[in-house]
Amino acid sequence: MRITDENGETVRSGENGNLELYGPMVFKGYYNDDKNTKAAFTEDGWFKTGDTGYIDNRDNLVLSGRSKDSIIINGINFYSHELENAIDSAGLEGLVPSYTVVVSSWLENADSEDIIVLYLSSQKGTEDDRTFLETLNSISRITALYCSKQPVDIIPLPVELLPKNSLGKLPRTKLKQQYEEGRFSTYRDLAAQRASSYRARSKRAPQNDMEETLAGIFADEFGLDMSEVGVDDSLYDMGVNSVRLIRYKRIVETRLGLNEEIPMITILQNPTIEALAVMLQDLRKGPKPYNPIVQLQDGPSKAPPIFFFHPGMGEVLVFLNFSKYFADRKVYAFRAPGFNPGEKMFTTIDEMTE
Repeated sequence: MRITDENGETVRSGENGNLELYGPMVFKGYYNDDKNTKAAFTEDGWFKTGDTGYIDNRDNLVLSGRSKDSIIINGINFYSHELENAIDSAGLEGLVPSYTVVVSSWLENADSEDIIVLYLSSQKGTEDDRTFLETLNSISRITALYCSKQPVDIIPLPVELLPKNSLGKLPRTKLKQQYEEGRFSTYRDLAAQRASSYRARSKRAPQNDMEETLAGIFADEFGLDMSEVGVDDSLYDMGVNSVRLIRYKRIVETRLGLNEEIPMITILQNPTIEALAVMLQDLRKGPKPYNPIVQLQDGPSKAPPIFFFHPGMGEVLVFLNFSKYFADRKVYAFRAPGFNPGEKMFTTIDEMTE
């Protein structure tokens, strides 16, 4: 095996850094594919395995990832196969597991790589618009929880465009190239039109000024057309993390011209536009009774839910980013009192356990 640094120079044992691993000549090239053959080999005949690693202080080679499958977002590495597994294991009715492909692309005027998800729609996802939209929302939510960024495109493809090789693997590199060449544009546009049409048909429109304002904020924040946003739309469907939740809360406070800060718990316990509008109106009437349960993530109801208990002061926001590891179920947290106006903190162990 040959090990090189970022400049392609062969390194000696004991040198640390980001290294690429090259294997010996294992085959002459890809059949009828000169472009990828040239890209896959060095000039002196070594095969670029796509593995990355480093030499530790004891001269051991440590494999740390796959350069071909990595996605770099804001300087952080994420991996296609991890996100594919998260999507496939979520039990979504609208897709066929093992046919999900995650690729990245540096789009024009972007400041980071963007994520594209390609998948094979199930029969129910093909025939039922609601299942189709729920699948898109779930994929978006799972992706945002995994890497704090929603996919720029989620495209259902026919099975003939997702061919597996003899090992049962999908050609991720080839599919990325086809996406960038515009081969899937028609499927992308049809999916977007179908989702937009169903949102517009099925939504419950805002009924008052508060709901209208919140719907506008929701549309702006998540890149939706106002005609698609209904009062049942939820933050959980958009896969918000703690940073985006704080941003959303601040925008609501600013747009509504509130003099007092909205408690974060209020946002978490009222993720839909309708529920938040009701709660904001009720807040003006005075403090509400203490409620210890906060739902952090919606999800399939087949799997048992998971509950988080904070060992310290009880701020449940710290658990929000953990939700991405439990995409197949609902996630709840118990909160301590004292974060909302009018709430008194526990003073004894007996009060807390009760």
